Amino acid sequence: MDSVYAYSPVRSSWSQRKCMPQARARHFSVSVGSRYIFVFGGVTMSINSNNRHHSSDRVIMNHLQETNPSSNRRNYVSSRLSAFNPVTELDIPTLHFEKSIIRYDICSDTWLNVGETDNPRLESHVVLINESNENASFNLQPSDGIHETDSEQTSLRSDLSDNTSVSENNITNNSNGTNQTNKTRRRNNSLNVNFERVFVEIGGITETQPHGTDQVAFYRLRPDYTVFCTADYIKLPQQVRYVNCCVHQDNNLVYIFWESTSELSVLDLRRHTLRSLAPLVSSSTSSPNEARIYAGLSWVGEHLYVVGGFSEFVGDDRRPTVPRDDVHCYDPTTNTWSCIKVLNTTVPRAIFGCVCLNM
Repeated sequence: MDSVYAYSPVRSSWSQRKCMPQARARHFSVSVGSRYIFVFGGVTMSINSNNRHHSSDRVIMNHLQETNPSSNRRNYVSSRLSAFNPVTELDIPTLHFEKSIIRYDICSDTWLNVGETDNPRLESHVVLINESNENASFNLQPSDGIHETDSEQTSLRSDLSDNTSVSENNITNNSNGTNQTNKTRRRNNSLNVNFERVFVEIGGITETQPHGTDQVAFYRLRPDYTVFCTADYIKLPQQVRYVNCCVHQDNNLVYIFWESTSELSVLDLRRHTLRSLAPLVSSSTSSPNEARIYAGLSWVGEHLYVVGGFSEFVGDDRRPTVPRDDVHCYDPTTNTWSCIKVLNTTVPRAIFGCVCLNM
């Protein structure tokens, strides 16, 4: 879909705004200040006859279709209709990874193409670093990269895309206690990246990593609010698809929630560290599994909230299912989780977003 809607909490009403330049799904949007919304990645659709005019030549392969009794009935009706209306090859849509980065101006109700990514993703998460603290900056030094602060945790390096020397390091994955070997690259020349206004993208899938990506990408936000895709990235210990992240604007720490295991980590770009925090352990007997796939994540004041998400996987493709209705709160001062008791009846849900509204 390409539709855009705005909600007014004062009027308690919705209004339709200008549509996106092209319909897309499985993308991620992030707001900047009180005026702009940036949209990264996602999937777009085109008819075969005009594929050559599409902005991305990356075609999604092996697109999985979810089936259920109702969809089977629809497919049966569709097959009967197709006998009278045969579908030609030109009518079959093609799905693409979308590499354009677009920006919506709330004041003027306009869309603008403001950048491109070299490695478009689906289902990733993007946060803006240092929006509220204009005086701070972060520099990645080539000699250090990103490291785990505890000896039991995983040591990370800065993995860069230009000419680099390659070395192998034994990595201990703290999430399951097993050792893994990870190839990491280090830049030979000096690296000095200013993170004063930078988007950080994590998780999702790419064309070359269809089961999850191990790269944390950086995009510089220019003064004119266009986006520049840097060549630098951080390499995680393993490929991950189901991950959510949220930045604490007071200290610019990126809190990473690993949705498959409900573990929590904090990425400090100033100190070049990735540190494990207390995991979210469910006390519910109805949903004993720890997975919270496509959960909502948001800071509200000084606490981090995790809402809903899928709790189980089914099938050979491990498709997430069984949504949750629970709400949990993380306190960074005590490094503890607590379950929030919701008084009214709630509907279990997943694949949604949470946002904190300051009024």
